[in-house]
Amino acid sequence: MSRQQEERLTLCVDFDGVIHDYTIGDWRAGELYGEPLPGAIAALFRLRDKGWNVVIHTTRARSAQLRRDIREWLYNRTTDWDSVFAETVFAPWLESGDPKDFPFIITATKLPAIAYIDDRAVRF
Repeated sequence: MSRQQEERLTLCVDFDGVIHDYTIGDWRAGELYGEPLPGAIAALFRLRDKGWNVVIHTTRARSAQLRRDIREWLYNRTTDWDSVFAETVFAPWLESGDPKDFPFIITATKLPAIAYIDDRAVRF
């Protein structure tokens, strides 16, 4: 697959305010907080199953620890939603512990993508 084809199939989704709500904690302290927005986690997996490279983008992913925290949050909330599905889709990551085996890329870096889904976007 060429870089251009890969970019066409990459969709970046903001973590804060798109995947989860802002009901608990202090984002400035890097705390993970809130509950998944209705349908958000299921939508991530539906996009992935349709061939999209789903990238979770958040400025909080600047440290390895916060990326681990986000992976744990997503795993736990997916397990709450459908434990059998979670155990299947997360199995490679659970066995290896390697971020490369996680179903989604989590990054603070703006990667080339066809679109960014963000609750605080400005369109011009």
